[in-house]
Amino acid sequence: QQKIIQSEARGEALRNIGLFIDDNLLQKYSQGRIPTGYSFLSALLNDPKNNSQTILDPYRPEGSRADSPYYNFYEDIFKPGCPAYVGLSGLETPYVIAMLKSLNAVPVLAHPKNTPENIVRKLIPSGLMGLEVYYTKHSQIVTEKWFEFSQRHNLLMTAGSDFHGEKIKPDIKLGELAVPDTDKIISMLKQASASLT
Repeated sequence: QQKIIQSEARGEALRNIGLFIDDNLLQKYSQGRIPTGYSFLSALLNDPKNNSQTILDPYRPEGSRADSPYYNFYEDIFKPGCPAYVGLSGLETPYVIAMLKSLNAVPVLAHPKNTPENIVRKLIPSGLMGLEVYYTKHSQIVTEKWFEFSQRHNLLMTAGSDFHGEKIKPDIKLGELAVPDTDKIISMLKQASASLT
């Protein structure tokens, strides 16, 4: 329910910055699901009313952000601090961590990238067990930062390519990520999972 509310608010935020959203086009690209960055951008770019909207130029075929337009649109428009950011209220992270552990799932924070260390540190007493240290969008410096943080706090280190399909992230291939010791990561995850049963 919260995702539906967020999606509707994103649509309104896009209208507030002067973009035209045809609800029929949005539904067409959403295919009956909650609209995502992909469906919003597809609807916007395929509505002739937006042809002169310069805010969309970077995501057009020859635009500066056209290498991965749907991902870049999401990053530039919907993330915190961006023109159409809409927060998501709902379940608190400590509650979700407890729920995951009750299901024998290992709670790992995915791609922490720019997450402040103090926020991550606060999740450890709640039961956070790991961090996605190896991630395609992490620089070497960020990877080293979270590697050292994980070692200091005895957290599991995981890896993920964050593949979302060729349309969303054409530059990322499923499973293609340089990870020093994949077997060790898998083994540690299995041990952590077994400890929860």
